Amino acid sequence: MTEQVPSSDVGRRIAAGMAWTVSFKLFDRFVGLLSTIVLARILVPHDFGLVAMAVTALGIVEMFRGLGFEAALIRNREASDAEFDTAWTLNVLLGVAMGLAMVAGAPAVARFFNEPRVQPILYVLALVPVLEGVVNIGIIGFRKNLDFRRDFQFMALRRALAAIITVSMALTLRSYWALPIGTAIGWAIGVILSYVMHPYRPQLSLRAGRAVMGFSAWIFLNNWLGFLRVRGASFVIGRIGGAAPLGIFEVAFQIASLPTTALVVPLNRALFPGYVQLRDDMTKYRYAVVQVIAGMALLAIPAGIGIACTGHLIVEAFLGDKWLDAIPAVQMLAVFGVTMALQANLNSVYNSLGKPRLQAVITTMTLVVLLPLLIFWVRMDGVEGAARAYLVTGLLVWPINYAICFRLVGIRWRSVIAVLWRPMVAAGIMAGVLMTVFPGSQVGGGSLQALSRFVGAIGLGALIYSLAVIGLWLLSGRPENSGERIIVRHAGRQLRNVATRLRGST
Repeated sequence: MTEQVPSSDVGRRIAAGMAWTVSFKLFDRFVGLLSTIVLARILVPHDFGLVAMAVTALGIVEMFRGLGFEAALIRNREASDAEFDTAWTLNVLLGVAMGLAMVAGAPAVARFFNEPRVQPILYVLALVPVLEGVVNIGIIGFRKNLDFRRDFQFMALRRALAAIITVSMALTLRSYWALPIGTAIGWAIGVILSYVMHPYRPQLSLRAGRAVMGFSAWIFLNNWLGFLRVRGASFVIGRIGGAAPLGIFEVAFQIASLPTTALVVPLNRALFPGYVQLRDDMTKYRYAVVQVIAGMALLAIPAGIGIACTGHLIVEAFLGDKWLDAIPAVQMLAVFGVTMALQANLNSVYNSLGKPRLQAVITTMTLVVLLPLLIFWVRMDGVEGAARAYLVTGLLVWPINYAICFRLVGIRWRSVIAVLWRPMVAAGIMAGVLMTVFPGSQVGGGSLQALSRFVGAIGLGALIYSLAVIGLWLLSGRPENSGERIIVRHAGRQLRNVATRLRGST
């Protein structure tokens, strides 16, 4: 199951892995956003809120899935078939237990949210952890061996088929039932694909229980804390405001978190196994960490700031007038997403160096700040208050997380500031232009007019940001250790490859 990757090949494979996983997440977000737009036109905020309540309960149970079995297999370069079989067996047992727990707890969840319609939704979603548990553990080998192309193929095919089924059911049923049923069917498709696409056939076994469980406790705690950080608003808004405000917040979060979900999750998926390969050479390790931050800054900062500046156009163009209350939340959560994206690789750093407790410290600190702010501001300002709580928390915790990580790895602040300031300044210039040309007061006029203004804003923003960041890079003397240099080199390689193919075809 384990392929030995030559050290000279690790950097190339990490870069390729980042490209594949980011490509998948962009594809995933495109499919998800398209699905959300279609569903938002069919359903109403209250429908989304009902399903969000049930998904929040599912998320609590799903935290047991985060015991870190897969991470233990990836981190252990010598993991055997016995350890893969043990991890799969534990996943199966956990899945069944989690499904039963959801069925048993469904009445209590419905009482907590004071919404009886949540209970039958949970009965359907109880199938999800059971199906997840029987997914072929062999597909972990794709990431472990840095074979991210096949990992992309598996995830993209599952996601596309699930989205098609969910939207088709929504068009047919015209009911919120399309969401939970589509989710369950999507995971059933994932089970089938996992055995079709990977030849490994796991067997029931607990022979390597100690080896698999040894790394899992801190990963499990981190997943629980991370769940509370991400889903804390669902509990607070659902309890205080009800289904409709929760539905508005959930859709706003999906739109605004594009820089985070499109980059954070896929990068961690690629970087963790790559960092494991590099941890014996700390010079290369430090260089890789800074370069990832540089690349993230170049992409995430303009994306998040761009969404914040055009949130009014996005909501009006794609969601319609019944979602206008989501505009302030989209704008603030987009900036929060930038703070999260710029910390994207730190979790992989802590885990690859065997320090997952540091991530637990950071997330606990985040919750200590976030939860009181959520309760206070949701009572004061509803959905907008929840978004403000996330934004303030993100801005406070971001530098603290950097300080802890840099001290652990031996990175100097000035090397990171050197790769951050140009994207920040360029994004500020872009924001100034967009807010002048497309002011937030321009709400109204219909979806088509808003769509045309949004398309124009994308083109103008991309042009302004690109010119600004390239100009600043040139004025800085074209520094070698920069994200801009990486992009220039990559673009040059791609152009040379295209030229070679063209010459070959003639």
